[in-house]
Amino acid sequence: MDNFVSFDGLGSTFLHNIYGSSKGRIRTDLIGEDLDFILELMKDRGPLCVLDLGCGTGFFSSRLAALGHHADLCDVSEEMIAEAEKFAAAQHTQQNMNFFCASAFELPCQITGRTYDLILCHAVMEWVEDQTKLLEIIKSRLSPGGELSLLVYNRDALLYQSLIVGNFNYISCNFQSKHRQKLTPKYPVVPAELEQTLQELGFTIQRKTGIRVFHDYVRDKKIQTEKFDEILKYEKTYARDPRFINLGRYIHYICRNDHDLP
Repeated sequence: MDNFVSFDGLGSTFLHNIYGSSKGRIRTDLIGEDLDFILELMKDRGPLCVLDLGCGTGFFSSRLAALGHHADLCDVSEEMIAEAEKFAAAQHTQQNMNFFCASAFELPCQITGRTYDLILCHAVMEWVEDQTKLLEIIKSRLSPGGELSLLVYNRDALLYQSLIVGNFNYISCNFQSKHRQKLTPKYPVVPAELEQTLQELGFTIQRKTGIRVFHDYVRDKKIQTEKFDEILKYEKTYARDPRFINLGRYIHYICRNDHDLP
């Protein structure tokens, strides 16, 4: 089994980074728009069966459950599963949700053999060395014509950021630092390689969104909070512009499983 990173003991830091910061707000707003796009594509399917791999707090699964969809949530971190259950209870959505402490490579027996209309895999791939294997597992769980919401940490953007700040030692060490932060992904994803693999596995990329295409490059960091409304406006303006997508610190892919369609 591939070793997944657990965020046990880092829950408060994780929650602040994702939901308590300007960068987290941009991420949730843009992914929320993309999920609305998916729901419009799948509106004729009725209530969807959703699998959330590496669910964290289950923010988006809870949103889907509130709309009447059913979600199975998995995470290797017991702390994150507890946070997801707590969040669902606060949103009164737990009746449409099941929670499992498990990795994508060892899914619980309760859902063995089950396939899903929609799979969420957000900020998981960059923690996994065998990324193709992860995609193969996802595909085996996705129904024909089903949709994959895949959020990945962009190696190209990491390279660009390192270049413009002059962090050349980090680049020469292939982004492996002795002082690497625990929340810095170990296996950032190369978009061109990922897109080739998705195509080979029978996925069609329907939408591609750059998450934080300029926010992280702003020289005066005070602007990120003092002018956040304008930052968010322009992030949304350029997030899906082909000229800027690959500058995003993360990239969100919406992919349809076409391989098994008649």
